[in-house]
Amino acid sequence: MTPPQPHDLRNTAASGHGTTPPGPETPENRPARALDPRAIDVADPLLVTLRERSRAYLLSLEPERFLHPWLRHAGLPPSTKPGYGGWERETDARFTGHFFGHYLSAAARASVTAPADERRRLEGSLAVAVDGLARAQAAYAVVDPRNAGYVAPFSVTSLPAGADGLLVPFYDLHKVLAGLLDVHRYAPATTAGIALEVAGGFGSWLADWADRFADDAALLATEYGGMNDALYRLYEITGDVSHRRAAEHFDELDLFAALAAGDDPLPGRHANTTIPKLIGALARARVLSDPALASIETVAARERTAMSRRAAERFFDLVLRHYTYANGGNSAAEHFREPGTLRSWATSGSVVGYGENSTAEGCNVYNMRKLARGLFEATGDARFAHYDDHALRNSIVASASPETGMVTYFQPMTSGYAKVFGAPQDEFWCDHGTGIESLAGLGDAIAFADDDGLVLTQFWAARIAVPERGLVVSVQSDLPSSDVVEIAVDAAADEAAGTGQSGRSPASGNRDRAMVLRLRVPDWVGAGVGLERNGEPAAAEAADGFLAVRVSAGDRLSYRLPARVRVVPAPGDDHWVAFAYGPALLAARFGAADPDDTYRAGVLVRMGLPDRDAPRTITVADPDAWLADPGSSVVPAPEHGPLRFRLRGVDERAAALVFEPYATLDDARYGIAFAVEPVAAAAGAGADTEAGAASAADADRTGTGVGDSDVTDRVLGFDDSNAEAEKRYLRSRSRTGEEAGRRFRDAAPGGWFSYDLAVGTAPGDRVLELETGSGLDAGGLEVRAADTVIAAEGFDDAPDAANAWRVLRFRLPAPLVAASAIDREGQRAVRIRIASVGDQPVRVAAVVMRTDRRE
Repeated sequence: MTPPQPHDLRNTAASGHGTTPPGPETPENRPARALDPRAIDVADPLLVTLRERSRAYLLSLEPERFLHPWLRHAGLPPSTKPGYGGWERETDARFTGHFFGHYLSAAARASVTAPADERRRLEGSLAVAVDGLARAQAAYAVVDPRNAGYVAPFSVTSLPAGADGLLVPFYDLHKVLAGLLDVHRYAPATTAGIALEVAGGFGSWLADWADRFADDAALLATEYGGMNDALYRLYEITGDVSHRRAAEHFDELDLFAALAAGDDPLPGRHANTTIPKLIGALARARVLSDPALASIETVAARERTAMSRRAAERFFDLVLRHYTYANGGNSAAEHFREPGTLRSWATSGSVVGYGENSTAEGCNVYNMRKLARGLFEATGDARFAHYDDHALRNSIVASASPETGMVTYFQPMTSGYAKVFGAPQDEFWCDHGTGIESLAGLGDAIAFADDDGLVLTQFWAARIAVPERGLVVSVQSDLPSSDVVEIAVDAAADEAAGTGQSGRSPASGNRDRAMVLRLRVPDWVGAGVGLERNGEPAAAEAADGFLAVRVSAGDRLSYRLPARVRVVPAPGDDHWVAFAYGPALLAARFGAADPDDTYRAGVLVRMGLPDRDAPRTITVADPDAWLADPGSSVVPAPEHGPLRFRLRGVDERAAALVFEPYATLDDARYGIAFAVEPVAAAAGAGADTEAGAASAADADRTGTGVGDSDVTDRVLGFDDSNAEAEKRYLRSRSRTGEEAGRRFRDAAPGGWFSYDLAVGTAPGDRVLELETGSGLDAGGLEVRAADTVIAAEGFDDAPDAANAWRVLRFRLPAPLVAASAIDREGQRAVRIRIASVGDQPVRVAAVVMRTDRRE
């Protein structure tokens, strides 16, 4: 029989990134199991190329250089001089150790599918790295017996908030703990055993240290990565209750409870701080739901575990529904913003610090995919597989250079930018770290196992071993260039059947060379889905976003997945849209990329500069009607090549645009999302100018100062991390938090914080703007430029009742600026110190420095 059309199989309401949000009913759970990576032999040319480039990069790195600060801190002589720089450096703002952990994970994963010679070299590097960590851990135990088990490239006294330029230390250490667990999973037995010993010793030390620290609120106040996730994984392996105790110290139960109850606590939160917390919540639910623990868990503990699972799932849905861009990424300037503001942040016009070019951070997508895969394994729900496939193609693959294997930090959604790829050394960004892990694992989520056989969730060319069934499944696919996926099911040669999924299914040992094959019905398909087996319509059961068909050795399947053009609106903004064809997000190609057209922001992050002439607006007679008929509005342009498209019924500039798959657009400036406006709205002024001015005005009403060319510097992301470290922040009796959807920093009475703010080189005075709580008594606030107290000019208009913040302005005369100027990595800057000199805290949600151009 021919299966039903896709609209009969899925909820057709689409979220902003083009995947399917949850419907009113949740399908019955059908858990799936990840396959051993050795069971999936990826054949897709692009994925193979990216894997090869990434392996070559991993082989170019020296574990001895990563070990330099670890050995030195333990009192051992390093074997190299010096260590690595960039974020791994040992002075200034840094994240020492974080990339070493990503390297361990990526090299361990890459080793199992590498050619024999490269596998031996990677395994040798892993042995050196793990042995070095073991030596450092043992030596440090002699130096500091009370902290035996601690292993780090920095002092234990820097925990948990960092010190002397070291940022987010538990975030850094999480990466190494996770790396050790991946080495234990993939490396040869001797190296794996040492890795587990080091990880176990660290976990036991951490449980004791956290018990002594006895302030989980302070522990949770600074980004700690996925420490709870890694510690639950460790407990799952060892069964050591101290490892569980350590994990529970990092469970943010108040956040879990709010999410499980259906609240939205996300606006203002640092996105990549938050996502791993929910990965940890899911790990807690998975590990502590083990039936073996049922007899010893209290009712309250079981309820907290169930709540953690609900929180993870509701968080995932919330991010997709309100915070996700067309490529599957999220965040602006690394933070979740208010729902409905994706467009205003992405088109603000600001290129100061993390400006409009700071959308869709790569780390966030890595972690959202990790969460999606975990939820899919727990439930078998197709919506998680939809997202994972979409984000892999349109964000992970899109972020990587097929020439070098380097990856991006951000992916701007608006027009005129090019991808900015990281450098092999001397940067070592967080997104570079998650990027090498993603590239090492390309293809891992193509298929999963369940109790009946195999679940095919992604359609890339690959060969998949199913040894429990005595079968091999070969997939030939070139979506969306061809809409037919060919699947061959063959008997496995006995000697080739030694790889399979982790864990054993109830059917393990059942080698009847038959099984149920479940095929995902993607949420992007058009009309005409069909499945044939051996040239005849297949008897397939359609349910919950999958087609299930029983197959045996010798079967040949043809799975037709017709692509269609889709409009992908932003959440909360139906007229700011991207376009897609089948699984491929489309982008318009502009001029050639200039790799030098960048500036620095954050900690050594290179940000792209835009071509301001690139169109950002499409004008049509009737936007709603035009968007409702994408098949007529976005049409093939074969004269420009395969998978090329043009727009019809649009203004002259938009009609000249040629769209192509964004994933492989690596050498040019591009445009993804466009405002679709009626022709009348552009009358009398350039449509792009009007749209840009509107978005800048919207943003400026928030007090952020974005969209104004007079802004020389600003601080919006109060995160004790990258955004503040760029400004060389210092503080005493100061903390960060969220209020009314805004991230803030405050100073307690007698406390203070400071930033080195760029002031530019233009002549004239400068104006400092502080967005403060409306109840602030200005007399309790002291602001200094260097050592000079500067007086407030007063508040602006009445505070915005919706957010209870208003702007206080201070003037810095040009002579004061000249006398106070210092150098900040090649930029002219002034140190601004904000203090509470009254009996109330001073709370600030934005710090903006402007050039005063008034005559």
